[in-house]
Amino acid sequence: MCFAAVGCSAIRLLVSEGKTGKIYQLLVVTFFICSMITPLLQVSVDLPLDVEWLPQEMVTEQLTEKVTEQLAEQVKERVTAITEECLSYREAKAEKIVVKTNVSKEGNIYIEQVVIVVDKKQVPRVLGVRDVLEEQLGTTVSIRVGGENGEEVG
Repeated sequence: MCFAAVGCSAIRLLVSEGKTGKIYQLLVVTFFICSMITPLLQVSVDLPLDVEWLPQEMVTEQLTEKVTEQLAEQVKERVTAITEECLSYREAKAEKIVVKTNVSKEGNIYIEQVVIVVDKKQVPRVLGVRDVLEEQLGTTVSIRVGGENGEEVG
């Protein structure tokens, strides 16, 4: 690097100030910049890109658990939407729809029960929906009046 700086300075002193002097000056500056950049290009950075230090079992288990939770939540949302759709055909409306699910050790999601909480006035309309929902969902559908722990109808 020092040799390049001294050489460039010597050439600049020897070259005239005319048109060719400007060309030589441009060449000297280019050479000096290249001689400064060349050592930087030879630097290699060795970053360990191995992720072996991560406990793979733990990461896999956490990821599986998170995915299962999300799927269970989507199942609940979909069952709720199906229930609301069936109720709307009968012009009935639930105060609350509770979907109880269970996740097995293997990660299978089971719908244990669907509880439809309704007002007393809605009971006749909702009773006809129960059989349809039980057939569609393949699970028990309970209709309750007066809250989730209220009196079961039918």
